[in-house]
Formats: sequence, structure tokens, C-alpha cells
Amino acid sequence: MPTVRATIKPNSRKGPLVETAEDGSLTLYVRAPAVEGKANKAAIELLADHFGVTKSAVRLTAGATSRFKRFDIDGVRPRPESPVAATPRTPIPPPHSTGSSTADPAASGCALGR
Repeated sequence: MPTVRATIKPNSRKGPLVETAEDGSLTLYVRAPAVEGKANKAAIELLADHFGVTKSAVRLTAGATSRFKRFDIDGVRPRPESPVAATPRTPIPPPHSTGSSTADPAASGCALGR
């Protein structure tokens, strides 16, 4: 279960948005205000969507009343180079078609050869 460090930006017009810093920490922009746990709830929903897990798989472990928070996320593997950050699930792109390979771009309909 990886731990994710995050900074929350409540009342953000930019959000909902997740930005990743070079150190692996996240900045979460949420529209909800930091009142009665609304921003925390929005952050959990945003992280669940970002990592492709259910909301129940994301738990706030530290920083309930702070802008700096730690979340544990079940069902996501940590990056090998950063043990404190989690990696979102990314789909594997489909293989390219194996149609005729032609060296002439104009023959393939490409605008570059015209």
C-alpha cells in the first residue's frame, strides 16, 4: 500500500486537477472549501479517480486539518524510483496497424510529401 504526499488547494478555480512534482508529491486542486472536511472528501474522490481505484481504497492518514496531507492507497503499486509516490494506471496503447509500409509519404496520403 503506497503512501502519497499531497498538498491540497481548496476553493480552486483550476480544479479538479492533480499535478505531480519532481519529488513525487502531488498538488490537488479541488473546488470544495476547507470547511467541515469537504476539501478532504473532494481530495479523496480526486485521488481515487486519478489512480483508478474506489474511494474506499483511499485513506487520509495524516494532515486532516493541514494543507499538507498523506494518503494510503490500496490497489496501486509504488514506483520503483520513489517509494513514497504511487503511479496511476495507464492504458497500454494498441499496436500499430501492419498495413503496407511505403517509403513514399505521398503514396500513403500524408500531407508532408506534397
